[in-house]
Amino acid sequence: MSQTRQTTIGDGFAVRSLSLTFRDRHRIEPHAHPWAQLVYASTGLMRVSLPAVSWLVPPTRAIWVAAGELHSIEVRGTTSLRTLYVAPEWAATLPAGSRALEVAPLLRELILHVVAQGMLDPADPPQERLAGLLVDLLKVTPTSPLSCRCRAISARAGWPSGFSTIWRCGHRSRVWPRPRGRACAPFSDCFRPTPA
Repeated sequence: MSQTRQTTIGDGFAVRSLSLTFRDRHRIEPHAHPWAQLVYASTGLMRVSLPAVSWLVPPTRAIWVAAGELHSIEVRGTTSLRTLYVAPEWAATLPAGSRALEVAPLLRELILHVVAQGMLDPADPPQERLAGLLVDLLKVTPTSPLSCRCRAISARAGWPSGFSTIWRCGHRSRVWPRPRGRACAPFSDCFRPTPA
């Protein structure tokens, strides 16, 4: 999908999608989109970073990135990115600002179905209903209460060990299962509630 088609405002589509698989430690440099983005990985682990906050994102979570917000993505392990771009007129009724979301089974299956469709055209009634269902689900999807403020640790350690630090924070907070036989360092102040 071309970058122009993916981010054009007012092209008539309600939702566009992107499906990519990345190898371990792939990084998508900081960028922004004029459309809001739902960043989701069906497998693997991501760190989605905005200027003030980072989230550790396993397949049970997704990140809603508001239109125009600068963000970057880094992956751990082979990661299947399944992301949706929501047109501004469709995203207008959703809460403002970026946030982490819990991904229930219905939302997961809807994301994967929309990605398989490629894009949703509101001129087609079944596709319009899917776009409406997506927006309705995003309105009521619980916000994940945790964000990570490990930036200072990551900055001191550099990316490989910095990611390891965030990985340990995720294990400690139970957002990601701890590998058998590995202890987690105590990072009691690493996580804090995400601002509303």
